[in-house]
Amino acid sequence: MMNDYVDYFTFSCDFETAETTRKLNLYFYPRDNSLELYDVGMKRILLKRTITEVSLNDIYIGAKLMIYGKKIIVRKYGNQMTEQKMSKMKQRTFFMIKPEARQFVGEIISKLEKHKLHIRNLKTVKLQALSAVQFLNQHKTSEDGVTANMENLTSGLVTVLEIIGENAYEQLKHICGSENYDEAKNNQPLSLRALYGYDNIRNGVLISEKFDSNQHDLDFFFPRQNDQLKVLAKFYKTTLCIIKPHAVKEGKIGDIIKMIMENGFTISAMKMISLSRKQCETFYEIYKGVVDDYSLMVTQLQSGICLAMEIQSNDDDVQLKFRSLCGPSDPEIAKILRPNTIRAHFGVDKILNAVHCTDLSEDTLLELEYIFKHFE
Repeated sequence: MMNDYVDYFTFSCDFETAETTRKLNLYFYPRDNSLELYDVGMKRILLKRTITEVSLNDIYIGAKLMIYGKKIIVRKYGNQMTEQKMSKMKQRTFFMIKPEARQFVGEIISKLEKHKLHIRNLKTVKLQALSAVQFLNQHKTSEDGVTANMENLTSGLVTVLEIIGENAYEQLKHICGSENYDEAKNNQPLSLRALYGYDNIRNGVLISEKFDSNQHDLDFFFPRQNDQLKVLAKFYKTTLCIIKPHAVKEGKIGDIIKMIMENGFTISAMKMISLSRKQCETFYEIYKGVVDDYSLMVTQLQSGICLAMEIQSNDDDVQLKFRSLCGPSDPEIAKILRPNTIRAHFGVDKILNAVHCTDLSEDTLLELEYIFKHFE
């Protein structure tokens, strides 16, 4: 392993409180998965070296870590050695699932997760002609190719992802296969383009042309500010599902989406979000004083990134139907009474129960608007 010869990695972090933001150094010791927190401003140790639930897989630039109730945001590498080692271990790369493969989003993401590639960011967008052309021009596509690809990319929703993992770009190139559909079909039959493509234009997926183009592609779809490519929810015959942070961390996104779609639902909008404790308390307000585990529910939801999805069905009772698929809130009960539900398959306990779904039909629009309008 790359980190066998490293005593510890150093990261510069922010610890945000209600009053201020404190600068911390996080020291991670890979030999025993322990960590230490040092308060830069106070010049003292905030947390002595100890083993927590945080692993090296959880740490990357932009990661939000929950350490003993404190939300720590990783801002940058703390020294050159850490940057050299981690930049390869935590390589960031761009990935797109095209409209023709939309119904296979769950399967495709599941394949990525099984290759130890982690989803750091994700959203569905409906590209207009101008945005599609601007994106394709930076890929140096020929004029004829731009027209054909523009028509394809604007024909439906695209799902764009930021992937991280060891040698992520080279892994993705291998998993996707040749851009030439016939070559992929004949010589790489298990590649994504062979499995989910139809021709050289509708070939299922898209990655950056070269590794150096990744940042440009990521910035196009995931800009730090002034994001013009919004996730647009429908708010009609839909309900909300949130894949909780523990399930995201465990690499269960793809399998959960696959199960949802196999049960007759479509996903009309998706985006990854990270909620503060105050935002989680607002979102879960209806459970306060009603559910004993309210505080633990809030802590889990704020503990990392989660995936919000607008679930659509032609049925008028989509909220009830989807809640039934999710199953009882306690996975142990779900395994006995409703073994074919999401929580029975992917839940751990009442708090780590894989997904949140809207419990009451009258709350559906409120929850959808809070997630898909409040966090634009």
